[in-house]
Amino acid sequence: MFTNTLETGNIIALAFLIYANTVMLEAVIRAHRLPAYMNPPVLNTGYASFIFLLSIPTGIWPAVYVGIHDGLLAGFLAWILFMITGHILGFLIRVKTLVGFHFHPATALMFTGYFLTIKPFFT
Repeated sequence: MFTNTLETGNIIALAFLIYANTVMLEAVIRAHRLPAYMNPPVLNTGYASFIFLLSIPTGIWPAVYVGIHDGLLAGFLAWILFMITGHILGFLIRVKTLVGFHFHPATALMFTGYFLTIKPFFT
């Protein structure tokens, strides 16, 4: 079912986007639910708010990318798989407790994932 994505798609970029989505979802939850003094300092800046805004497509773009390569059903199944994988990944790497540590790498990997998945459409 995912043969075209595995052959012609960029799997590393999808992994980057899933990681970024997992970290950014937890960062947004912490930034808006907890008082400012309980958050890592990086989450209380305008920079973080801008990054939160740019991270919105990371929830759906990997599934759209798979859907472009393999069709609508594969994209929908990939979206479900990516959400489950992201939650398991977040639990394993302790994103909830180390969100301040994961924020900057996730930001860099988010932009790298966007670039690697969008670049082939323009060449």
